[in-house]
Amino acid sequence: QGGGAAPARGFQMRSLKKGDKRETPPMIYYVGAAAGLAIGLSAWGSYRLGRSVMRSATSSRTQQPKDVVGTGLWAKRYYDGGFEDTMTRREAALILGCRESATKDIIQKKYRTLMKNNHPDLGGSRYIGVKINEAKELLSKTARDGDS
Repeated sequence: QGGGAAPARGFQMRSLKKGDKRETPPMIYYVGAAAGLAIGLSAWGSYRLGRSVMRSATSSRTQQPKDVVGTGLWAKRYYDGGFEDTMTRREAALILGCRESATKDIIQKKYRTLMKNNHPDLGGSRYIGVKINEAKELLSKTARDGDS
């Protein structure tokens, strides 16, 4: 007779009359609660995984040799040589960490950053401070004005 799909086991279909309330089977509530729990656990797991990845990334940076600057493709070594008797433009650019053709703005930014970390009044070396000042003066003489 009639054909169609058979009703699900444990839940019987009945026709609704006018004014009857539709009853939600209790199993739906359990499925909703389980889905919410699964979403919450996956979010928590993602947080923990991301946190452990970030911690391992920062700890690996501290374990690399002290003469390496940067990470990955951008890693470079410090300049191994000492200071020359008379400073050249190349040496001044190496000290400040910029190009020989840098603008005055870039030279000033690099100079300020280095002096914040190496100022003699704040515990830095006077010799290093003098060399940073000398490098800034040498490069600023012929540097062009500009923002970039």
